[in-house]
This record gives sequence, structure tokens and C-alpha cells, in this order.
Amino acid sequence: MKVSTKTKYALEALLCIAVKDEPSVSIQTVSEETHISASYLEQLFFQLRKKGFLASRRGVNGGFYLAKSQEQITVGDLYRALETSLVPVSCVENADSCANAIDETCASRSLWIGLCNRVYQSMDAITLASLRDAYVIRMEQMK
Repeated sequence: MKVSTKTKYALEALLCIAVKDEPSVSIQTVSEETHISASYLEQLFFQLRKKGFLASRRGVNGGFYLAKSQEQITVGDLYRALETSLVPVSCVENADSCANAIDETCASRSLWIGLCNRVYQSMDAITLASLRDAYVIRMEQMK
């Protein structure tokens, strides 16, 4: 399993907005807090808004805010929205790519399918709220 920089940065940016707990947060603020370039965040926020993770407001107090509650946003949802696939071998998604899978005699295909399912289940169990809570606790312990 490989997680792209885009997904990693998206999670960091969403977590930054969640921790801020303000009506909206500017790209500049997120950039300063996460050390991700503002120009990269602009592109990323456009995608996150299009995929339903972020919304924006204009004006003096404008910026971005979470389009769903923190409890509704999971790492799995974010991963699926931004990544092409999790599968370690092509036959997981396409049995035709494996000659043995057609006959259902492939000894390892079920292993790969089960592994992918467990990884997705784990990612689906982690919400933005749970990450925020863990982060806040860690920050308080460091004081």
C-alpha cells in the first residue's frame, strides 16, 4: 500500500482545520501550520471541495471549513476519494488478470482480497474527530 503525498497532505490540512475549530480557516493559515505550500493547498482544496470534504465562504472572515462533521469524515473515505487503488496485486480488482483466478484455483488471491478489506476496515474506523482528539491530547501532554 502506498499513500501519495496528496492524500497525506489532504489529511494534514483537514486535521489542521478540525483542530482550529473556527468558522473558517484561510489557506494561508493552513499553509503556515502545516508547512505545505499555499499554491499546493489551493489545488488540493479545490479537489477536496469538489469531493465534498470542504466548503468555502467568501468575505472578510472567509476561508474553508469542513463540509461534513469530523465524525463523518474517515481516513478511508479520504483515501478512496484521492487515490486510485489500494490493491497490492491487479487480480484483486480484476480476476481476469490472473489465469489461476479464472479457475478459482489461485492460492493467494483470497489473501490479497482479505488484506485489502482489513486495511479499508481499519481506515474506515479512523475518523477526523478521533485524529483530532489524539492530536489535542498529545499537544497537552507536551506542555
